[in-house]
Amino acid sequence: LFFIGVFELGHFYKQNILNKNLAFFFLGFSVFWIMQLHMSWVLTIPFLLWLFIINRKNIKLLLKGSLFFCIGSLLSLSTLIPTLLLKTANVGGVEQNIVLNTSNLLEIPNIFLRFLSLGSYEVPKYLGTSVDSRIEFLIDNIWISPLIIFILLIGFFQVAYFVVSYFKKNELKEWHKVKNFTFLSFVLLCFSFLFSISKPKAYTFYIFFPIIMWYSMYCYTNLFKKNIKLITIIFLVSGVIFQLSLFNNRYSKDSLFAHRKKTSKAINQLDYTILNVRRDSYCINANIENIWIKKNNIRYTGFEYKNPYFRPQNIVETNKFEGKYGCKIDSIQPYSVSFNESFLALNKPKKLKISFMAKSNDFSQFLLTYRTKSSHLEKTDYQEIKSPINDKWVLFEFEYNIPTSSSNKLDLSIFFWMNKKSKNQLFVDNVKLIFL
Repeated sequence: LFFIGVFELGHFYKQNILNKNLAFFFLGFSVFWIMQLHMSWVLTIPFLLWLFIINRKNIKLLLKGSLFFCIGSLLSLSTLIPTLLLKTANVGGVEQNIVLNTSNLLEIPNIFLRFLSLGSYEVPKYLGTSVDSRIEFLIDNIWISPLIIFILLIGFFQVAYFVVSYFKKNELKEWHKVKNFTFLSFVLLCFSFLFSISKPKAYTFYIFFPIIMWYSMYCYTNLFKKNIKLITIIFLVSGVIFQLSLFNNRYSKDSLFAHRKKTSKAINQLDYTILNVRRDSYCINANIENIWIKKNNIRYTGFEYKNPYFRPQNIVETNKFEGKYGCKIDSIQPYSVSFNESFLALNKPKKLKISFMAKSNDFSQFLLTYRTKSSHLEKTDYQEIKSPINDKWVLFEFEYNIPTSSSNKLDLSIFFWMNKKSKNQLFVDNVKLIFL
């Protein structure tokens, strides 16, 4: 929608397909929609400034268009307003991704090829993320290997043809505007990576896909004058067969249908971590509160986080002994929320009593872990969690002798750990520590 608006308002064509007010609406709606999905939304700002500059003489258009731009913006922003209204500090943290990264200057050839590849049939990314996975796919589908090689060569040809076409004549009047716009978009892309913490990857600038596809259509106008009907048909049929084989391969291995039971369980229990976890974000990590209550020599937690938006992903509502939350340990998240505290020499305890409520269908696969560290000591101890009772909440009590150390400071961490991968889960609640 964004680039439809850009192409309509960018003076590329004498006749417009869309009403210009609708084009402004598309711009406003798409900018703030992209903002909520991907950090590449910042790349839309230069295009917006450019549109306002080249239309600066038409004040009536800009005033009326700005109104429709605001209407579109408010519509997509309406889903963001509840988040902005949360009284929470450090929301976002995206500024952590902005750094001066001159090393990306060396990546310009890589950016160039990835940029052009957006408009080609890029086979490798469909085959797999690594060489081994791609070879495995070819072995499993050896019968279509010739078609895959053919499509791969066509993809290479497309990228090369886009480069050559830039320097060739084209009878379409808007060709010079189109190719110059595409080139300047590439320059903008390279410039933006000077301030990006990440290396250039296609998914980080997929927002430019409409530009290169638009450019490729103009490139093909000269190619379609030649007698390539048979090659085109073979190419299209090969592509369809390849996609069908890809569907057949992924359906039984990587699709949600291959993990239907886990997916249904995650939906029914409102717990997405049954499938997998999200990557850690600066926003969440910066706002996680300390849930350990400290009173004299006693430490206690029921894992009761006040803000549900900023809690670790293994804190769940589905299984708890009491209160609102419990802590889940499984093969996806094998470590629990930990207790961490430093003790000085004068206040260093010698012994620890720990009690907690726990529930599992097999306790034997989980360990209570103690990790002590000082300038002269680094030690990890384990205690097995055993119970003949399964699938019910059980009270456990342990004692632990804290290692002695001659250093002035001792760091102690306590957490639950799943040491063997399986389908089992452990839920923990009401953890109490008494230092003696």
